[in-house]
Amino acid sequence: MPTIGQLPPRHCICTHVRSAGNRRKLSLCIAMMGMPRLLLLDEPYAGMGTTARKRIVSYVSTLQRVAKLSIVLSSHSLSDVEFLCNRIAILDGGRLQCLGSLVHLKEKFGKGYTITVKTYPDKKQDVPYQKEVAEAVMRNFKEADLVHTYEGLLEFRMSRMHLPWSEMFIKMARIKKKFKLQDFFITDTSLEQIFLSVTRKEASDAAAAAAAASSMPHKSSVSVVGTTLGI
Repeated sequence: MPTIGQLPPRHCICTHVRSAGNRRKLSLCIAMMGMPRLLLLDEPYAGMGTTARKRIVSYVSTLQRVAKLSIVLSSHSLSDVEFLCNRIAILDGGRLQCLGSLVHLKEKFGKGYTITVKTYPDKKQDVPYQKEVAEAVMRNFKEADLVHTYEGLLEFRMSRMHLPWSEMFIKMARIKKKFKLQDFFITDTSLEQIFLSVTRKEASDAAAAAAAASSMPHKSSVSVVGTTLGI
């Protein structure tokens, strides 16, 4: 257990004088000592550095596979929730906004795909060149719309796509070769985008209701809860 977050044995005594991060590590060690079937984690990385957080995520992931551990995780670290959990819930102001697998949430709240094109530095200010690149992308992907350009980065959004991933990458590889692009990326909807989509809608609805009822501003407390079952 001292291997969690590189916590030396000397840090396991007199916890009142230790840092918040080390107390979190110690609490996690104690929780795992009995290898419980169910582990409840509420913001387990609070007060920790990036290295310790990554080490703990890796350790918990290993326990899931080896010990068939079930976990309920509450965290603002969306990447960790996405990595560790197979069912995700978003709470806003204590109210459950959505619950399901990441695939289900993407299907319900996702907004398709994003294509990001990166040009070389000498083309950052070349507007005609960037226009040609944009037209080529939109010709190959009929659903694509150019939504953002900045310093040689062009971002396209597609609400849906009927092509397999392999064909999408083949098309973009041809465009990259033709226009000598530095790089390109194709991504689907992330958990962060789903989170923002859900909470913005809730905040908008709540603000409208509050405006109709009184002049008091709406205050929202948002969190993400993920679960994974040890089967």
